[in-house]
Amino acid sequence: ILLIPGWTTVTALSAAFWGVFHKATTIVMSESNANDHPRRWLSERIKRSLVTTLFGCGVVGGKRASAYLQQLGMSPSRIGIGYDVVDNDFFSAPSEIQIAPDILAGRPYFLFVGRLAHEKNVSGLLRVFGAYRASGGDWSLVIAGDGPLNQQLREEAARQPSASKIAFAGHKTASQLRPLYAHAGCFVLPSLREPWG
Repeated sequence: ILLIPGWTTVTALSAAFWGVFHKATTIVMSESNANDHPRRWLSERIKRSLVTTLFGCGVVGGKRASAYLQQLGMSPSRIGIGYDVVDNDFFSAPSEIQIAPDILAGRPYFLFVGRLAHEKNVSGLLRVFGAYRASGGDWSLVIAGDGPLNQQLREEAARQPSASKIAFAGHKTASQLRPLYAHAGCFVLPSLREPWG
């Protein structure tokens, strides 16, 4: 059995073709939905061919992703929901939560967690946060994650009058995120496009 994350990379397609050739069960893991990108007729026809030819089953993150796989030709009986789910017990176990880093101790803060990439709109978040601080807001902003815009976003943040109230926490594992979530006053998801936020 092969669990294959998507169909858009050479690696995923190679694995799927290998699975079909070797008569393995190929399961696509998908978080895409019909509305997360502009869709074009030709590319959707190609995707439909790939999905129906290469994958016997699918595991998706929710109803919209399931509906999209069905739109691409997969039978609803061959789609399971459970990809990209959150283990609430893991994040809410009080005995496991550690104290937040010193720069955050005792302060309310906004929290962003994600890739530092264009579609996540962290630049927009920095602008709005600057306006919030300029209007008298006193919370801080914590940005957890890494990505292609890391350096650019750090430079944008450094140019703001409220730069001292913005902390870049870097890439974090799930256990390292726990204290950040536990002590945050508000989680912010400013994405321009988010298949499964």
